[in-house]
Amino acid sequence: MTSSDARREWLPPVAELLSLPAELKQAVPPEYEDLNGHMNIQHYFELQSLAVWGVFRRIGYEHAQRPHEGAFTLEQHLRYHNEVLVGQEVSAHVVLLERTDKVVRGVSFLVNRTTEQVANTLEFVSANVDLSVRRTSPFPERIADALDAELARCAHLGGITTPGPPRLR
Repeated sequence: MTSSDARREWLPPVAELLSLPAELKQAVPPEYEDLNGHMNIQHYFELQSLAVWGVFRRIGYEHAQRPHEGAFTLEQHLRYHNEVLVGQEVSAHVVLLERTDKVVRGVSFLVNRTTEQVANTLEFVSANVDLSVRRTSPFPERIADALDAELARCAHLGGITTPGPPRLR
């Protein structure tokens, strides 16, 4: 097994990811292409960020409704597994992995629906923030309950354990 294969073996099967709601789904437009002939890295990150914020909005982070509540990203790890080409269809699926009273950890999977491969992943750690003092604070009960429902929705994936950063040789 190559080191590349070892870094990919933690990925759930595409069929299981596709059983989750798609936070976004689109064909890759020509303006996303880079000089190497595949989707530019900025667009992998953009699509993944939109997907994660889609989940956060769904669980209750609506600035207009609660201007003093928000979430700050504390950590992100972006991994590229398979390339995406112009015209191919992608979707993003977010899996929450765990939470504490203030912090949530998850991973978003960008699936290339055309090739039926995971294109990339964005692991994230985000904290609930009281924007009036700009400090972490416990999740409000309604958001904690929504996070728990999301965690339960993803439980069938069997507890994804993401790898640490790749080692350089």
